[in-house]
This record gives sequence, C-alpha cells and structure tokens, in this order.
Amino acid sequence: MLDRKSMLLRGFISLDILSYYINNFAYLSARKFSYFSNMVAQVVFWKYRPYDRKIKNFFLLMGLSTSLEFLNFRPSLWIFDTHNLWHLQPPSLSHHIE
Repeated sequence: MLDRKSMLLRGFISLDILSYYINNFAYLSARKFSYFSNMVAQVVFWKYRPYDRKIKNFFLLMGLSTSLEFLNFRPSLWIFDTHNLWHLQPPSLSHHIE
C-alpha cells in the first residue's frame, strides 16, 4: 500500500507531466509546427508497448529488403542475385505484421 508521501509525490509528478503535455499542445497549436520539438517529446515520454519489437523488426526488414533492390551484386552460383533475394522478403515481412 502506498503511503501518503509517495501518493503526494506521484500526484506532483503526474501534474508536472500533464502540464508539460498541455504546454506542448498549446505551443504546437499556436505556432508553426516543429517536428524536432515533437520528436523530443515523444522520445522523452516513450512507453514500452508489447508490439514495439514487431514494429522495429518490420521496419528493419523493410529497410534491408529495400537495400537489396538498390545494392546490386553479381549472382552467386549464377542463380541468386539481389532482385531474387528481394522477392523472398514479402513472406518474412508479412510474418511481422500479424
């Protein structure tokens, strides 16, 4: 059970975070939208969610599969080249979406 001091501290921290969000919303609404300040707010108040790993893996594999199309190398064993490997990527990407 939480004692009175820790509940008070928890309330002050919650109030501080809420006031930051309200201030950030007012700042972004009243002025020109700043992508940098919005990203700083997202990084500072990031919460771990169970599906974060799937999202990160999906974007990592998407970047790797795109690089297969741009990085061209000679076929190995006269069969496998970057374009063939690029066509193997969609099943692995769809596995991370589910």
